[in-house]
Amino acid sequence: MPLSATPDFEFLEHHSGQLPDASVPLCLFLVHNELNILPDFFAHYRGFGPISFIAIDDRSTDGTREYLEGQPDVSIFMPKPGSTYAHHKRAWRKEPLDRFGIGRWCLVPDVDEHLVWQRAETRPFTRLLADLEAEGAEGMAATMVDMYANRPIAEHVSSGRRLIDDFPLFDDPEKDPLAYRLQMSKPSFHKKFGTPDMIATGGMRDRIFFQRRASHNVLGNRLLRNSIRKSRTPKGPAYVRERILATITHKWQRRPPLNLTKLPLLRWRAGMKFNGGAHHVSLRIPLSLEHGVLMHFALTRGTEGIRYIVERGQHAFQADYYRAMSEYSHINPVYSGTSSYFGTPSFRVFFV
Repeated sequence: MPLSATPDFEFLEHHSGQLPDASVPLCLFLVHNELNILPDFFAHYRGFGPISFIAIDDRSTDGTREYLEGQPDVSIFMPKPGSTYAHHKRAWRKEPLDRFGIGRWCLVPDVDEHLVWQRAETRPFTRLLADLEAEGAEGMAATMVDMYANRPIAEHVSSGRRLIDDFPLFDDPEKDPLAYRLQMSKPSFHKKFGTPDMIATGGMRDRIFFQRRASHNVLGNRLLRNSIRKSRTPKGPAYVRERILATITHKWQRRPPLNLTKLPLLRWRAGMKFNGGAHHVSLRIPLSLEHGVLMHFALTRGTEGIRYIVERGQHAFQADYYRAMSEYSHINPVYSGTSSYFGTPSFRVFFV
């Protein structure tokens, strides 16, 4: 049944749409001027089954809000005057999740992220949730995998088809052992945001726009190629091995790292908060040995879209990665480590 009482939040106000149905999983997302990819976002997540959506519309001007108003399963919230993404994005997620999400499974993807899991084609979302519950897990980590096309970055413009059809390529760690690396959280950060304690970094954006230093530990990365999949619970030899390897290679890793590990699916708890985006949470929760992939469609509006992100400066590290993209947008990201989503199997190394 829908919840009837309109919440009184500190940083958000309810704009329109029926409040979430408490009997189905929740999908909360922040959005700003992403009308070009919203239809495919909804098509992907509605394919999971019954879900209630909460959209936090950050003052969009491209028709996004009008589009959202036409969606019957979406409750739209907007920032109150004086509330900004730069200062309050953590609260924008926390306030609705504290009101509507406690004790229930919640999806928290960005609009340019499509969650997939092992055998997703034949294993429905309801079965995934049942498997997580049987395992005693309260969350599932996923690795962001940058998706791209065989053309220059400047020409990465979505056509209106499915995003996976426009951008089916990714950096494959089975072909390139240096494509992704494991890195430990700093102890001071880990005390505040304890889940997960290790992150994956690397991928197409890191490879193209930031030269990897020659001092990267090649052997360590080969050993870690299969460790990027999981942030394990602290038990067993696998966890100990990964901690040792991450410690050995830590000093060679880029600082600050491009954090590719996220928690896109979790059972929300009272008192929980994200560090900013949905990369870390403040409570220690049991994560599943199951691991997912967030297909990341970061480049869908060509040079114009990159320039707009840089001007806003509200992505990680003041959009430094996107600033580098604008300088090297003539580059075609395809290389010897590239694979296609439509290959068989596509994301095996991330899942298994």
